Amino acid sequence: MFCFYHFQLFFRQIMFALIRKISVFLMICARIYLEVFVIFNQFHYLQIFDKFLNQFHRITQLRTRFDDG
Repeated sequence: MFCFYHFQLFFRQIMFALIRKISVFLMICARIYLEVFVIFNQFHYLQIFDKFLNQFHRITQLRTRFDDG
């Protein structure tokens, strides 16, 4: 009975340590995933903004051509 109690305490400590390590690992994975997701979204929005600026630049060039001609 005494040996079983010590084994139970040892097992409980191992399980808590494993759960703690797994939870830290999952938090790190979630952090990396969020960082990559945010960077990808910012890049996507930058591409959309760049396309918008290109269209705006074309419109202003056409307007100046018509104004000159």
